[in-house]
Amino acid sequence: MNQETAPILASNPHKWTIYKLSDPLTGLCRYVGKTINVTLRLSEHIRRSRSNVGRPTHNDHWIRLLLSVGVDPVLEELEQGEGTDTWQEAEKRWIAFYKEQGANLTNIREGGNGSGERHTTEETKALISVNLKGHTVSDETRRRIGEANKGRKKSPELLEAMSKARMGHKLPQEQIERMRAKQLGKVRTPEQCANMVEAWKKRGPRKCTEEMRAKWSENAKTRLHDPEVEAKRSAACRTEEYRERQSAAQTGRVKSPEEIEKFASKLRGRKKSQETIARMSAAQAARRERARALAAQQPAAQEILPL
Repeated sequence: MNQETAPILASNPHKWTIYKLSDPLTGLCRYVGKTINVTLRLSEHIRRSRSNVGRPTHNDHWIRLLLSVGVDPVLEELEQGEGTDTWQEAEKRWIAFYKEQGANLTNIREGGNGSGERHTTEETKALISVNLKGHTVSDETRRRIGEANKGRKKSPELLEAMSKARMGHKLPQEQIERMRAKQLGKVRTPEQCANMVEAWKKRGPRKCTEEMRAKWSENAKTRLHDPEVEAKRSAACRTEEYRERQSAAQTGRVKSPEEIEKFASKLRGRKKSQETIARMSAAQAARRERARALAAQQPAAQEILPL
């Protein structure tokens, strides 16, 4: 190593040691780390790569590859020092040094006890995308993921980042069809409904800005509806069971004067389309027809009553 370009080695008595792991076949540095026991550290790396405990790291995969061809990585000391807060900067400095030299390190972070931001190259992202295409997650895996995330609260910063990442993202039609097929005929349990109601109560009323309302309105105007889905939805709304549920939900409900005025103000000056007028006229005619049928049944029912 060129001493003019390499970081200066510390000469203090060693309490911690910064080391590197090199490929014995090429001599290139592949990993930089910190240890308090150089003698045992290499054997720990090899033992970890061979075990199936925990999630294997990029470094574990590299060591496994070396072991499969019958060679071990080479450990070399880079810097020694003492203290609990001095090794982090040294590790970061050595990792940065080897990256500047063009080394393909297996370190996924910049060093210093895992601090720093994780960077994924575009090549790695493309490889992950290819490997995950067509991959189906089993129900057992989904259950375990759900159990692990249960009760986990996301920070406002994370929610904002997730919202920005999804903004403008459109799902493929194939994925939409799969999601729709899974939801068809699915009935929520009373426990799920109770949990949803409780979550809504905790969240409170959602504050909608005028910008959000305008965006929703524009999306609703341009949204393409599936004729088959619209026909099923319309048929479901015309059933007696649906009407009874709606009537039961509205029974005893009293609207406040503010709610009535707010609803009326939205309808003032609003022009109905010819299609809407035709639907309302047809619905009104159907109601009159049902009323006439009920009236015709009442005399017949009185005739068969015992005196």
